[in-house]
Parts: sequence; C-alpha cells; structure tokens
Amino acid sequence: MRKHRITRAYRAAAREAMAAVQVESAPWPTATVALTYYFKTNRKRDLDNLNSWFKAGFDGLADAGIVDDDSAFIPAPPSWEIDKLCPRIEIKITAGEKPSV
Repeated sequence: MRKHRITRAYRAAAREAMAAVQVESAPWPTATVALTYYFKTNRKRDLDNLNSWFKAGFDGLADAGIVDDDSAFIPAPPSWEIDKLCPRIEIKITAGEKPSV
C-alpha cells in the first residue's frame, strides 16, 4: 500500500510539473524522452534500470497530455551525473513524428 501511495504521488508530481509548461500542439503522436539523473553519490549504477525507475513519471507525462498514451514515449538512453547538493531528474522531451504503419 505504501508503494502505491508513493507511485501515485510521483505520477501526480510529473503531471503537475508538465501542466505548468506550455506545450505546443500537444498531444504529440510520439515523444522522445531523455532523462538525466543527478545523484548525491558516485556509487555504481545500472543504466539499464534507470528508465524503469521513471515509469510513474512517464504515466504522469501522459496524464498531462503530452501524448495520448504512455506507449507513445520513445525513451532515449539515460545518463547520470553527480550533484551532492541537488539530486534530481532532468527531463528533455522532444516531439516525434507519427509512426508509419
């Protein structure tokens, strides 16, 4: 139950953050999302798992109307940096073209 509350709050935070940003011609057919994680410490990280950490964030971005469905996101390879004073995730979203069938 605790994980559900945290996930729901994370999703809501992503939705509210995007609601504060002007997005032209949304919803987009697809969107590329590049995530940069800023961690406090320089311990070893598994880059394969970083995009999965943002699952609720992708849902929140879709809730905000960037795309119609979170399956329209194309995740770019994540990157990470060290920032001891301000750990965070920076998100860069780029509109994509409608996929050809």
